[in-house]
Amino acid sequence: MACFQPATRIWLRRYRIKPIGVAVIPMKIQSTRKPLITQTNLMVFVARALVIAALYTTTWSVGGYFSLARFVCLAQLAAATILLWLMPNWTARVLTAWRDKRLLFVLIVFVAIAVAQLLPTQGGGISTGIDQLRQEFVPAVSTLQTSFSLVPWETKSWFSMAMIGLGGFCLSGLLFATRKSRLVLLIAITTCGAAQVFWANVQAKRFPNSIFWGIENPGGSIPFGTFLNRNHGADFIGMTLACAIGLLWYCHQNSNSSQDAYTSTEQLRRRVASPFFVLLLLLIAWLIAGVAVSQSRGAWISVAIALGAVPFCWTSPKESRRSILLPLLLLCAGIAGVGVQVLGFGDRIGQQIDDLEINHMLSDTRLDHWSDATAAIKHFLPFGSGFGTYGHAYLPFDPEPNNEWYQHAHNQYLEILMESGVPGITCVLLGLAFAFRMCLQLCHHERCSSEQAIGIAALITLLMQSLHAVTDFGLMMPANLLTLGMILGTTASASSGDRPVSPPGFTKWRNRAGTLSVAIVVTGFLAAAMWHQVGCVRVERVLNRTYFSPTTPLPGRNVAAQWIAQIEQETQRSPDNEQLQSRLIQLRIHRAQRATYEQVLRGEVAGIKSTDPGIIWDGTTLEAVVVQLFDDSETGQTLEQKVRIRQLMQQEPDLSSAWQTARDALQLNPVQPRTHLRLALLGAASGRPWNDSLRHAMRLSGADPKQSLATGLLAWAAKDIPAMTSQWRQTLQTAPVHAQIILRLSRMRLTDEQVIEQLMPDLWNIPYRLALSLSRSEDIVLKSRLLEAAEKIAARTMGVNDSAKAAIASAQQNYTKAATFLASEVKKSPGAPEKRYRYAIALLKAGREKEAVVQSRMALNLSSGNATYLALFDRARAANEKRQPAAE
Repeated sequence: MACFQPATRIWLRRYRIKPIGVAVIPMKIQSTRKPLITQTNLMVFVARALVIAALYTTTWSVGGYFSLARFVCLAQLAAATILLWLMPNWTARVLTAWRDKRLLFVLIVFVAIAVAQLLPTQGGGISTGIDQLRQEFVPAVSTLQTSFSLVPWETKSWFSMAMIGLGGFCLSGLLFATRKSRLVLLIAITTCGAAQVFWANVQAKRFPNSIFWGIENPGGSIPFGTFLNRNHGADFIGMTLACAIGLLWYCHQNSNSSQDAYTSTEQLRRRVASPFFVLLLLLIAWLIAGVAVSQSRGAWISVAIALGAVPFCWTSPKESRRSILLPLLLLCAGIAGVGVQVLGFGDRIGQQIDDLEINHMLSDTRLDHWSDATAAIKHFLPFGSGFGTYGHAYLPFDPEPNNEWYQHAHNQYLEILMESGVPGITCVLLGLAFAFRMCLQLCHHERCSSEQAIGIAALITLLMQSLHAVTDFGLMMPANLLTLGMILGTTASASSGDRPVSPPGFTKWRNRAGTLSVAIVVTGFLAAAMWHQVGCVRVERVLNRTYFSPTTPLPGRNVAAQWIAQIEQETQRSPDNEQLQSRLIQLRIHRAQRATYEQVLRGEVAGIKSTDPGIIWDGTTLEAVVVQLFDDSETGQTLEQKVRIRQLMQQEPDLSSAWQTARDALQLNPVQPRTHLRLALLGAASGRPWNDSLRHAMRLSGADPKQSLATGLLAWAAKDIPAMTSQWRQTLQTAPVHAQIILRLSRMRLTDEQVIEQLMPDLWNIPYRLALSLSRSEDIVLKSRLLEAAEKIAARTMGVNDSAKAAIASAQQNYTKAATFLASEVKKSPGAPEKRYRYAIALLKAGREKEAVVQSRMALNLSSGNATYLALFDRARAANEKRQPAAE
């Protein structure tokens, strides 16, 4: 207990409390003091609470990714801004006290570039290269007004998200300008991060397939906490770790300044006596464990470099006494390592560490993508393609579209250079320089401890984000952007001091005019972002009401018409909204498919049976009509029947409206692979021009690998053999479920040898599955060749995978060879009942009934009660008993 007495005395003196026995009585407060709560103080308190609430809203609403989450966050920031407008004198004094407004100026210029890209234009004259894209990808007839941005909806979403960061920067600079308020902000961010790590561990153990509240992960990557991606979650946890270290430094400095020189033992006793200091150490260990559990290699490296670089940036006099802060941080890292092992993540982290090997890093697909994007960057210089357009703008310049689509460049500097050109990247580099200068100003021994704390937190955060931005795009998550903006805004106010003083005379009015201008600009941008987000939330409500499954006959044409009418009303308010246009195209294509379905039911489309409507729907889409029109085999339609089908398609009004909608959508965004594909399908089915649309769809097919089945079908219709094999080879690589229909159609254009040589990807199971699907006697030769191809591919790509070799040998009816491979598999995993079951089947078919009885009995013992294993055991025993008398 003696070690707690010094800390207790300091706490009592700080809050003016006198100890009397075991009770404490507050000292009498002088009546001449100002009231503790005034109207201004209350409004500042509410505004601070709103900004912190915005931080929690964006963090826990799936990283602020959805439009509704962004709308709530912007509403909270706007409410705090209104409260500051109601306190003009207080706000002006704080803003005029900022010594360095250059960072704020750079941020406003950067957002102004995005605003300029939202302004609609008529015709050319813009040196961004967008006009050239329109000339190549857009049909000749154009009745819509063009827009500066390649993808207007995504640009507006980017603008709304940027306003979250700018609003957080400005508001935190005003509201957290005192020492205590800065500590409150650091504590709020730290506790939010600790809670995120807790939820991330719960999620990994109990809800691995959802993010939060049952929300599915649309990106398909591994989520972390309430973030869509573990790398983005690691960015947030890294920033909270920086805030926790800043708080630890604050406690360390206050402890050193409140007592004369002391030994290391006395330092340790003093820190153990402080519950808040011990809690901070545990929180730091917990957050370090969170960064490790995220399995983000980029976050590991950037956090480690940021923590290691801070001591070199620190300016302080030589001190004779030794500090125990660094050993305590190392202790936290050790505790975090033990915690990671206890949580059961040690093996996963070990695999990620192995991936840090230099050759593995050099083989990363992102490196190839960065080099491929160089042509697109040169094309859009000097002003860029528009914010939010990267994922569409680079596609026409991709030399070899593959299975991966990069909506973001995984390099934020490269992405900004593409989207905003030279002005944007210049603003970013200047902003980083000014921000680092602010942080370094606070990292000085002459500063007070609260300023040093926020300086450390900002320096670690800024350095970590600057490094991680080279390989990822964490700041595209609103929660990360708001957190960084709040930390930098508080740093800007701390670098100006705690006592704002209004200058006299002309300078005073000039600064107030500048302050008013900044306030008006920020408020205007926030209002514009709010207006757009209201529209997005309304659009999402309409789109959710018009959800449908395109693989079923419902909704009917009448229901689809009602939904189309709703969305058409919405598009009058937002004529360039990308989501609305996309859903409108989907509904009209759906209605066109429904029209073909009803024609089949009436028997108007020859060659397609109208027996079972549930089965018919799967075979009466536009793709099925294209197959009927371009099937040149002996079993295909006659010329008269094809002319009749094409006339029906041309006269169908739903197909005409879908055709026109797709053409209009390409005026707003000429780089839409799926829309080009739909236009080509409609054209091929109804006799309209479709070759150019097919060429564009195949050129942009890297954006959506699922569409390669349809693009391959259109290439099949056009008898473009190289394009057909390229597209269908990609389909078989990613979706082998379509293997049978691809084989049936490709054999109309290729010989069996060409099918095997040109169409089969480097996956042994594709020719294996195709061989199993061939049961007719005339396909015996093709089946044999497919199995030989599967065997060669397996030997080349899978090495000593005996399970695959056994499956192929069984398909070749070489059961002795299959039993040999399965015997090796059983030796590797003697406790696997399924392998023993398969081994027993091979032995039974190879005529080794006695051994089959033994293996089937062992499989039954390993999985007692399994009816399948029991049936095989009875069958093997009966065959063995029958064989023994015959042998006698």
